[in-house]
Amino acid sequence: MKKNRVPIISFLLSVCLLLSAFTPLARAEEGQKEGEQTKVPFEFITDLKLEDAEGNDLSKETDVSKESEVRIDCDYRIPDEVDVDPDISYYITTIPKQIVSKNIKEIPLKDGDENQFATIRVDDQGVTTIQFTSYAVELSQLTGNFYINTKFDKANIGNGEEEKIEFDTIAKTVTVHFKQDDTTSISKKGELEDDGNVLWTVTVTPGEVALDNAVLTDKIEGKQEYVDDSFTIDPNPYDPDPALKGLTTPAEAGGTLKYQFPEKIQGQVYTIKYKTHPTTVLGTTLKNTAKLEYGKETDRKTLTDDATVTIDKKLISKSGEFVKDGSVYKKLNDKYLILWTFKVNKSGETLNDAVLSDTLPAGLTLVENNQTYPIKNNETVIPEGSGEGEYSYTVGKPDEPTEFEYQFQATISEQHIITFYTTVDDERYFEHNHSAITNTAKLTVQNGEKTETSSGGATVEGSGNTVIQKDSDKDSDSTGYDAKTHRIHWKITVNWSKRTLNNVVVTDDIPIGQKYVEDSAKISPTDDEITNAGFSYTATDGDTKKTGTLTYTFPETIDKPYTITFDTEATDPAEWADNGTNDYKNAASLTVDGIYAGKGDAKQPVDSKVLSKSALDSEYDYVNRIITWKILVNEYGTTLTDAVVSDHIPLGLKYVEGSAKTDPEAGGSFSYAAAGQDEKDKTGTLTYTFPKTIEKAYTVTFQTKVTDEKLFAKNGEVKIKNTASLTSTEHPDPVTADGTATIQNTIVDKNGVYDSDVSKDTIDWQVGINSNQITLKDITLTDELPAGLKLDESTPVQLFLRTLSKDGSLTLGKQVTSPKVAVAASVDEHTKLQTVTFTIPGTISDAYLLTFSTKITDPTKKDFSNTIQFKGEGAYNTSGNTGINISSQDSGGSASGKTGSVTIYKVDENGNPLTGAKFQILYNGKVFRSADEAVVTDNKFVFNKLKFKRVYQIQEVSAPKGYQLDSTPLSFTLTAGTEETENASYNFINTKTKNPGHGGGGGGGGGWDPHVPEQVIPSSSVPESSAPESSQEPTESIGDEGTPIGGISSAPSGAPGGTEKIGGDGTPKGGLGVKTGDDPVLPVVLSSLMAVSALLFFVVAYRKPKTKKKK
Repeated sequence: MKKNRVPIISFLLSVCLLLSAFTPLARAEEGQKEGEQTKVPFEFITDLKLEDAEGNDLSKETDVSKESEVRIDCDYRIPDEVDVDPDISYYITTIPKQIVSKNIKEIPLKDGDENQFATIRVDDQGVTTIQFTSYAVELSQLTGNFYINTKFDKANIGNGEEEKIEFDTIAKTVTVHFKQDDTTSISKKGELEDDGNVLWTVTVTPGEVALDNAVLTDKIEGKQEYVDDSFTIDPNPYDPDPALKGLTTPAEAGGTLKYQFPEKIQGQVYTIKYKTHPTTVLGTTLKNTAKLEYGKETDRKTLTDDATVTIDKKLISKSGEFVKDGSVYKKLNDKYLILWTFKVNKSGETLNDAVLSDTLPAGLTLVENNQTYPIKNNETVIPEGSGEGEYSYTVGKPDEPTEFEYQFQATISEQHIITFYTTVDDERYFEHNHSAITNTAKLTVQNGEKTETSSGGATVEGSGNTVIQKDSDKDSDSTGYDAKTHRIHWKITVNWSKRTLNNVVVTDDIPIGQKYVEDSAKISPTDDEITNAGFSYTATDGDTKKTGTLTYTFPETIDKPYTITFDTEATDPAEWADNGTNDYKNAASLTVDGIYAGKGDAKQPVDSKVLSKSALDSEYDYVNRIITWKILVNEYGTTLTDAVVSDHIPLGLKYVEGSAKTDPEAGGSFSYAAAGQDEKDKTGTLTYTFPKTIEKAYTVTFQTKVTDEKLFAKNGEVKIKNTASLTSTEHPDPVTADGTATIQNTIVDKNGVYDSDVSKDTIDWQVGINSNQITLKDITLTDELPAGLKLDESTPVQLFLRTLSKDGSLTLGKQVTSPKVAVAASVDEHTKLQTVTFTIPGTISDAYLLTFSTKITDPTKKDFSNTIQFKGEGAYNTSGNTGINISSQDSGGSASGKTGSVTIYKVDENGNPLTGAKFQILYNGKVFRSADEAVVTDNKFVFNKLKFKRVYQIQEVSAPKGYQLDSTPLSFTLTAGTEETENASYNFINTKTKNPGHGGGGGGGGGWDPHVPEQVIPSSSVPESSAPESSQEPTESIGDEGTPIGGISSAPSGAPGGTEKIGGDGTPKGGLGVKTGDDPVLPVVLSSLMAVSALLFFVVAYRKPKTKKKK
């Protein structure tokens, strides 16, 4: 059987035809899905510019600061054929990272009539969107602009020659040439090499900014000199350059090394090395500073860095120690021995004419001519003399230092160890107090023509000695003094150095003003021989220096430390029952074998505080002007008898009856006496009498009321002082203490408020008046506004009442119209500054807040400082001032749009006006403007707010009585451009019932006919200009004779008679025409027909062929 093969091309054609039927719908669905996405691109930005604060195009500027202000200026224009959706936030762009975008928030776009077209939103990440209003989507010719004033983000700007700032979606890249950060650096280090030279390394790192005429200098200072031919630079900027033409070496010691770089260097790191040689044989510290200078002649810059190299040459060191045999100190002629050791030239330098000299402290004697304790250089005994290899010793006066000197060989280059011995002149050295033995030796050498000196010191280990030491016993309590009992605790340390001492006796004379507290003396540690029974105390009468003597006698020998403690009592109440600090002194002495061995002195500060006073500022009652005072009596709990506290209430204050109390309750009594006529310095006296004896602390509190408003007549804090006094049997003379109350007070103050979200060119000012509600009269406030500001006369000056709370806070109340504030402004003809005067007449006794606004007239100014002056009765002339910075981001924008209209004149076939008809406008097959939305005047129908480049249709829905209805739609389109293309007007002709009109049919319908107002329409009903000429021509189905079908004339008003001309494509000539795709019905119909055709083709193509049966 032969198969019927259909070419594959036929099948594919069928599929394509079938799919074409669904293409418009598929595209529509796809568009809908895109519309539902959260990031729908806005593709209608027509221009974007970056400008500086002066409006200069930043893409054309050079050396732009990375911290400068920047303005983003953006324009948009939406084509008339495009519709926008008010429910979609269209994505414009993301502000690039190089620009600060935080806190911009929203930018409303409005026209001159404050109609809002759209809102620009910018989030903290810089994502910028635009959302249109329902008002805007009804308009065509949608254009607008928005701007953002902000600043660059330096942290996100590179350091190249140019920075590309890219705005996505807009596909806009702005190249800005920023002033590059100068990252040039210089560093220096030094190191001592094995050959004794110092290698200095300087690293010069030019940044991405080219360096002009760079010069490196280094002054070779200190004890060093430049090593010839040691300079290298890598890389060599003049390469090839074997002669180092940029180098100038020092001509002499202390000169300057200089290297001149080529005229311009950039990017390359240079490493410079050179050497210096120390010019001293001794240890020294070398410090050099490298300096790099570069830049234009008028703008030179300097960078420096220094380095330090320490040359540590151990030319001399010294040590000293007592000579011992085990733990036993050895003696020579019953005197203790000290061995001194000097190490000279440990580093092995070559030294010329070296001399060792040592000044021995008083109390030491050089041991000479003793084979057991010789003077040696290394292991060689040194003879006495004045030549090389010999020593000399000069003995001074008794108790004065002595001189030892040793002359080395002419040149030495190795280490020498010099040793000698001294004896301690004091045979009982370890039996009394003394400080450690210290000594310093000196080495002098000849370095060319210079004499150089090095020294080394030593302290003899164990040479310090303490047999007695005394201080106040702070271990017994926190201070060493007990204020309650007036006792002072003392402590004596005996034999702290742990020497072996015989027949030790400690004696302490108790000075006048103190007395020994019986049985308070103790010693520790104790044993069978060391007990408290060793104390004895002898009181003295009539002695002017002491009240008695405390003695402790130790057994025959002691060899460890002991601690003695005892108490004395302060006996003068004038010192311990007072306010203040007094020093109590005491000294103890010690003898060994009856010989004085030393003493220990001590001092104990005695702090006494029986009275203090303060004001509880946190409890001040601002409404009632009540001050609460606090008096602290007997803080340390001293025993006081017949104590009385008095407080004289100063002028301007009045005691609040019944406010006084004590804590804790003391059992005494309060009394208050008003001031007499002769007592001009007070208003009364408050007194509290304590019981017979008190032994603890008490707090007395009471209140006073401020009665004199003059205390608040000065701007700022008000300080009110009050004094209390205390008498007692122990201290009959009054002890006084002052307290000060601090009250916040404002006659006038000023504060500025700037909120760029509310207004970008306005500063609001707030003036506080009379915070403490005193009586003021005839107030004048004068404010000389700084340059860049003027009074905003469109904003009213307002006065608000403020409510004062007890804690001093002020709460803003209602606006008041009385007292009425008078405002006057004037401009100084010389300074051009504006002065504003606010006058509040009459008397006030409340707190107020005055508000006014100023306009910023100089947008380049960011900081304003302002002072307001106060004058008025009841307070001193004063002022309040403030400063404000208005540096902030701001933004703004504008928008516009427009629509057209169509005007329809209803006439009969003779051009006579007809009334009673109704029309509507169709769009996309639906009613777009109903008959009720037409503005009707007699036979004139006007439909407004029609967008451009849209195919609308006029349809008659009701004919005048007695005339044939013609409901055939007439298509037309408006276009932006001229008045005629934006606003069309047409005549619609009706014919009477059963009277066919021109081109009409079906029982006498209407027809097209030119409208000639001056010939047909009476001037009384339609003005001559009621239907102006228009280039807009109706687009209508054409009859067999080329006449449009329907009831609207074929020519615009005022055109010559006859039917309209038809173009070669069947479209009427003029501004209106059918646009393919504008009517959604036609594509769907065509696609459906194509789909049916494709299906029939498919059936026919695959129809099974008939076959003949075999016979």
